[in-house]
Amino acid sequence: MQGEISEKRDISVQATVTGAGLRFLQRLLQRETGMLLPPVMPLHGLKRVLDAFCGPGAWAIDLARAYPHLQVTGVDQRLALLRLARADARAGGIQNLRFDGVSTMERLPYASDYFDCIHAWCDDALAIVHDRTGVLREFWRILRPGGWIQLRIFDVGASSSPALNCLCEYMRASTEASHSPSLLYPGLLAEAGYTRIRYTLHPIDLGNQRYDHGRKYASTVLLHDQCISQLIEQAGSGQGRELAEMITEVRKETACLDYCAIGMLTNITASKP
Repeated sequence: MQGEISEKRDISVQATVTGAGLRFLQRLLQRETGMLLPPVMPLHGLKRVLDAFCGPGAWAIDLARAYPHLQVTGVDQRLALLRLARADARAGGIQNLRFDGVSTMERLPYASDYFDCIHAWCDDALAIVHDRTGVLREFWRILRPGGWIQLRIFDVGASSSPALNCLCEYMRASTEASHSPSLLYPGLLAEAGYTRIRYTLHPIDLGNQRYDHGRKYASTVLLHDQCISQLIEQAGSGQGRELAEMITEVRKETACLDYCAIGMLTNITASKP
C-alpha cells in the first residue's frame, strides 16, 4: 500500500515538473514567433480545433482564450498531464475547451471529417510514437476536407555548452533521428495524402543575448524533464550516472555569463483535399 502511494506521488511530481517545462516552452515560442496559428490558416474557416499530444494544454488554453468562438479539444495519452491541463483551464475560466484522454493516438474517439484544424507538437510525442504514418492517417480521417494540419517541431541547435550539445545528441540518437525530425514530415504528410505542404522556420534565441530565457529553458525543460532521461536510458544512448554527471555540467556551463545558444522552431502546414 505504501509503495502504491509513493509511486502515485512520484508520478504526480514528475507530471508537474514535465508540465511546467512544456508550459514554459510554449510561452517562449509564443513570445518569439508572436503567433498561435500560421497566416495560411484562415480563421473564418475554423470552428473545431484539435490539439493532439496536448500535454499540459498550454497551446490549447492560449488558443481557446484568444479565440472564444472556437471549440478547442486537447487529447493525450498522458493522463497526469491532462489533469494539469484541466486544472489550468478551470482556473482560467475557459469554457470553449475540453481535454480527452486516450490509450492510443492511432484510433481516436472522434467522427470522420470532424475537425477543421489539427495542431500537434511532433518533437514532444509524435516523433517517438511507434507508427508516425499511422497517426498522420488517423489525423486525416478526423480532419474535414479542406481542413488544415499544423505540425510544430522545436530543435535545440548549437550552444556554448559542450555538455548541453552532448545531451542533445543523446536525445536525437534516442529517437533514431540522425538529423532534424522536421525533414521527415513533409514526406510523411505526402505519403498520408496531404497536399499544400509547406514549412516556415523561426530562429529562437536560447542564449542570454536578449534575456535570461535561455538558461531557464535549459534548467526547466531539458534538465528537469525526467521523460528525457528515461527515453535516453531506454534507447541505450546514455546511462544514469553518466547522464547525472552530464546534467551537472550543463547546469554549470549554462550559468556562465557568456552562455549562448540558438534553437529553431519549424511550422509545417498541410491540407486535406
